[in-house]
Amino acid sequence: MWHHYAARAAIMIRQLILALLIAATSLAIPVASTSAKDRLQTLVNDTAAQIQIAYRQHPDERDARREQLAAVIAAWRAAPRSESNNERLTTWLHAAISNSMPGSRAPLPVMPTFVADVKVESRLVENVETKKADATTGAKAEPDPFRDDPANERE
Repeated sequence: MWHHYAARAAIMIRQLILALLIAATSLAIPVASTSAKDRLQTLVNDTAAQIQIAYRQHPDERDARREQLAAVIAAWRAAPRSESNNERLTTWLHAAISNSMPGSRAPLPVMPTFVADVKVESRLVENVETKKADATTGAKAEPDPFRDDPANERE
């Protein structure tokens, strides 16, 4: 009977070593010739493999984690390509691997928010600068484009 337990323990040790090897290779410093896209794809593959290894005996949890991984990847793909979004995805994937180690009961991290790097221009600042320029140059300011707005009449 104890042979059964010893064989089971040996299998679990091999699984743990394999999981650690997968995690270690995903954390390795990438080669300079490897593109960011290739590194991210490798990390996504490593995360999927880690989930498969750690939860193959728990199909419901494995499927739930696969769905979460797919949702994060879909959100990243829908977002604009930027270095900050790539970093958010990389950080999430590393945390997902850590939280999916055999024996871990930790949930996957919260889905990151992928954002567009947009330049915000304030019309208020432009208006103030225009008025200052008009005051110094003596130029007339443009009339208020919202002067006939009914909301202004109520005030």
